[in-house]
Amino acid sequence: MRVLALYYTHKPGGFCKRLYRLLGALTDREHQVLYLSLDRPAQALSSSVTWKRIPFPLQSRSGIIFWILFTVWCPIYSAWCATRFQPDRYLAFNPFYSAVLLFARIARPAPAVLFLRSLVFRINRVTAKSKLLCYLSDSIDRFGVSLASKVVCMTNAMRMELVEFLGWTPKEIEILPNDLPAFQAVAVAAEILPDKFNIVTAGVLDRRKNASLLIQAIALLPIEIQTRMNVLVVGEGCLSESLRTESAELSLSSLQFIGWRADLAPYLSGAQLLIHPSLHEGVSNTVMEALAADVPVIASNIPEHRELLISKELLFSVDTPKELAEILVAIIGDENKLPQISKLCKERAQAFRFDWDSRAVGLLTI
Repeated sequence: MRVLALYYTHKPGGFCKRLYRLLGALTDREHQVLYLSLDRPAQALSSSVTWKRIPFPLQSRSGIIFWILFTVWCPIYSAWCATRFQPDRYLAFNPFYSAVLLFARIARPAPAVLFLRSLVFRINRVTAKSKLLCYLSDSIDRFGVSLASKVVCMTNAMRMELVEFLGWTPKEIEILPNDLPAFQAVAVAAEILPDKFNIVTAGVLDRRKNASLLIQAIALLPIEIQTRMNVLVVGEGCLSESLRTESAELSLSSLQFIGWRADLAPYLSGAQLLIHPSLHEGVSNTVMEALAADVPVIASNIPEHRELLISKELLFSVDTPKELAEILVAIIGDENKLPQISKLCKERAQAFRFDWDSRAVGLLTI
């Protein structure tokens, strides 16, 4: 089987990790894959995947001019590639790319499978995008979903939100959560302090990831609890500077911003807890990595996390720093609390030990 996939450029984080993993899983099973993007992918992309650069005049990968030109040019170029590659399937990881592939599917008719990694319409509202941008994005999302032969969501919560947003149910819709990635303990990062209770939070530092809630919660903790902690914020983003400023103004010496790290293993190998305060998720790769590393997780009480973690003891409000502070006091101050949370996380992790590669390839090929 021949599969054509595209995405505009490489981005650090779970999105491209999972996309590259599926492309590699296809070639491992002797399918042919053509992947189109503006820039050469990271080394994580299997060498057996055929990559082709989308020719493009601009070096920028953001801004209104870029997206207008890319949206006009990419459908034409992908159609040209489709006439030569003759794919049997099209793969999109976002409704926008399902829409972009329309011309390709006209030039070379074949089913298109859309794997939803997050709900863009939710992200746009969480990050307070303009009404005009939301309208345009919503229209593209609805159009892209309507063109897909099959839609694959990560959770039932995502499926329900999508159907409510669309106002109709896609003709074929499946559920495939992320699995636990392989994890191997490595040398502990230098930022992990052996005499402290080490807490990690990781992700793009924007409004959606809600890192400010953790900062505010730490500020509410008793000094004796703060001095026992070492909190590592792993990531960069549009709110990096404002979050650093907020932490400095609150004199939170227990909080370290260490920037983006491609590999969390050195931090998870020495962490006692992972906190994920996000306002919206699909299935967080950060949370799955922590569960794979046997690091206890507490996360925001949003539909996706309720489905993932289930237990109320592992969840906290997205907008109440005091609640998170009280949970941290209980975990750090009571030697019996952390083992209880760890047990709940280990039990829940068992549900996500399965062959994701085979199931994802099966959903694409059937």
